[in-house]
Amino acid sequence: MDKEIIIWNINQRNNYKSRDYIPSLVASSTKDKGDIIILTEFYKTSNWIQELGEKLSNYNVFVSNNAANQILIATKKDMNVKEICQWKSSYIENRPDYLAVTIEETVGNETFDLSIIGVRILVDYYNYEKAEEVNTEMQNRKKQCDFFADEIKKLEDKGNIIIGGGDFNTARRNNANKYWNKEILSAALGDNIQLSTPEGYSHELYKKEYAGCPDHIFYSRKIKVKTQPYNWDFVKENISIYTKGEFTEKIDNPYPDHAMIKATFTI
Repeated sequence: MDKEIIIWNINQRNNYKSRDYIPSLVASSTKDKGDIIILTEFYKTSNWIQELGEKLSNYNVFVSNNAANQILIATKKDMNVKEICQWKSSYIENRPDYLAVTIEETVGNETFDLSIIGVRILVDYYNYEKAEEVNTEMQNRKKQCDFFADEIKKLEDKGNIIIGGGDFNTARRNNANKYWNKEILSAALGDNIQLSTPEGYSHELYKKEYAGCPDHIFYSRKIKVKTQPYNWDFVKENISIYTKGEFTEKIDNPYPDHAMIKATFTI
């Protein structure tokens, strides 16, 4: 049976400028449109339970326990949750935002564990015009990658099937850095994990050829996954916020500024 997954950076930005508000479009754009929802750059604002905890009433909702940005994973309530794994993210200690929810799935006479993983690679302050600072930053992102890739390998060693994704802050399509890019990310995940980047762009489309695609989905090669192009449908229903659709130049938090990843998968 096919299942649907949504992965979305919702641009809370660690409650930047103390906005303390999750807009209603987050729930209306995701509720009952996926069996699994992964939100990155989520933050526990004062209205998060009202806007997500209550509106996603058909889901079990899990949130990482960070002081800054968090990961939210929601799974339909008919999914049997077995295990939750997280850690305190830390740029200094090379730990990205991370949350893994493992559910028990049965197909025919076979039962297996499916680990659903949300990730966001942290970004530090640096000068884009200074090559040495850029390269140091990219090397630190690779260290974060190695940290969570090791955790995924542990899950694989247990026999778990993997699906997940997030914002990996990889370089732009036409501006790759030799220390950190999607090819390096793919290699770090190993031979048994497929990394997929949807068609199109997921961030800052107004920059045209330098538009971003830092958001990716990954999954065990043993499952079948069909990924849509980066999805910007939510802007059409909120034109007062996204005045030029996905090409709107400045989208302040708390309004999402990344496209969704939408995919279906079959085990």
